[in-house]
Amino acid sequence: MARELHDDLNQRMAMLANEVATLEQTPPGSTRLLRKQLRSLRARVDQLSDDLRRTAHRLHPSVLEHFGLVAAVESHCSDFMKLHRIQLKLAHRNVPESIPFDVSLCLYRVTQECLNNVAKHSGAREVTVAIEGDKDGILLSVTDNGTGFDPVLMADQSGLGIVGIRERVRLVDGVVSINSQPGRGTQIDVRVP
Repeated sequence: MARELHDDLNQRMAMLANEVATLEQTPPGSTRLLRKQLRSLRARVDQLSDDLRRTAHRLHPSVLEHFGLVAAVESHCSDFMKLHRIQLKLAHRNVPESIPFDVSLCLYRVTQECLNNVAKHSGAREVTVAIEGDKDGILLSVTDNGTGFDPVLMADQSGLGIVGIRERVRLVDGVVSINSQPGRGTQIDVRVP
């Protein structure tokens, strides 16, 4: 999230501030040109506002608090499919109504990170998100048909995504399993007691 806030939203905000400063210092000669530049700035501010709202929603998803894990994941998966040309199938079975909030938040954030990785790195055309409850806990599985990777090589050079997933899951006494091979897609399983 910090990277997204800095690298995307903050940079776009800085560009807008520079354009406003330039407009302030050297206003265009005609009212028509000024209106055109202001319309362009307003459209970009509106888009930035929408992106900030989405980011804030991801930081604290109220749907998770009010409607539970399955509804929150369904909502995120729906947003994901609107933004990316990747088919997504969501399955859930026997997920308890009452899950401690820290566990729900962990599984929700892991889902977000996995789908973010699918969109950015995998080249996948299809992804499946499955959540299943049983007497021992909850299993979250995210599987894609993308390019895959060598988990042994990635262990030494993991970005913040996989490290963050492992840390989040560890904090709720869960375990992460990553099954991937180059050219054969990836499956990430998270089991939380």
